Amino acid sequence: VRVIEKNAFSGINELEYVKIGKNLKTIAGDAFSSCFNIKQVYWNAFWYWQVPHLLFPSHLESITFGDEVAVVPACICEGQRDLTQVIMSDNVTIIGEQAFYGCENLIDLHFPNALNQIESQAFANTGLWSITIPEPVYDVAEDAFKGCHPVEVHWNARTIGLGMRYIDFGPSVKRIYFGDKVEMIPAGVCKNSTHLEEVYIPASVTTIKESAFYGCTNLRKISMGNRVESIGQDAFYNCANLSSDLILP
Repeated sequence: VRVIEKNAFSGINELEYVKIGKNLKTIAGDAFSSCFNIKQVYWNAFWYWQVPHLLFPSHLESITFGDEVAVVPACICEGQRDLTQVIMSDNVTIIGEQAFYGCENLIDLHFPNALNQIESQAFANTGLWSITIPEPVYDVAEDAFKGCHPVEVHWNARTIGLGMRYIDFGPSVKRIYFGDKVEMIPAGVCKNSTHLEEVYIPASVTTIKESAFYGCTNLRKISMGNRVESIGQDAFYNCANLSSDLILP
């Protein structure tokens, strides 16, 4: 199937599961209108970058992205408050803007191992408790996680083109762990994370960029390797509770 037209399945209340094949190229925004019992979707469309706004009625509980999917389309699950399960194959390299915006009951998610980009507001206002950024990621929009309240962040990205942008993980992060292949701590990665208590920086890190931990007023513990050569301006500014025993290079 390449085309799903307007009102193709409109009002079919018996419809609970939808499977989208790899050849789909066009789908009307109201193709599934008033199908209020759709709970599960299997999405395997290769060509799609952005789906129509509110494609599926807002009772979706689970969505799986098949092996043909390289790009999770923008807005595909926007506003799906009942969504609790997202499964993505490791072939996914891009998560489109607002893909899971407002999925407030999405608490846990495995990010694909081949992921490169997370676009604007992809996970804004979700319920993610823990966030893991995979190693191949090179671009994360500054507002990709805006409005989330994660407690824990695992950062494994080795090279990331953030420039002067700051990623907004929100103030609730208590712990952040940088992977053993990370060489640079990005600018502002935990800026104003007022609940941050613990940071693990491995021996592989040589650079801590500006404002990385700016305003982390509750930061008390940093485990840091001995290869750090450069610390940017205000990297630890106003970390009032940081131990005075910490010796920075």
